[in-house]
Amino acid sequence: MLKITVTIILMFTLYSCNENAAFNNVINKVYNNADLQNTDFIVIIPSAGCSGCILGVEDFYLNNKELSNIKYIFFNIISTKELKMKGINSSYNTVLDTANIVMDAYPQNNKIYPCILELKKGKVINTYYQSPESNALDIIINRK
Repeated sequence: MLKITVTIILMFTLYSCNENAAFNNVINKVYNNADLQNTDFIVIIPSAGCSGCILGVEDFYLNNKELSNIKYIFFNIISTKELKMKGINSSYNTVLDTANIVMDAYPQNNKIYPCILELKKGKVINTYYQSPESNALDIIINRK
């Protein structure tokens, strides 16, 4: 039983490390390293997917977009016009990823959920997903 538990923990750790590495590669294509040094979180928001999850994160964005330690990436964009009507525009901390660069890092089973990347010294150390089962925004809210 102990061997099975250790094996499961090891597999989860390896999966998490690979996922973090994939997101590190992608965010380095979107931002330069200097931009990330003072960034604690990157919130990645699909424009299509789990609508309740996305609406909650978009609302968080609209209320917190001026915080300098959080960056935002919107991807899988159906309409930039629709985003602009919601008050979502490209800025110093907001990227509209019309090329869907971040999609390369997303695990297939989570592509419909917003993602929160926790960074330390410009590198992803943790990955969380906002879903009906998990309120990943609490990670940011509890650290503000």
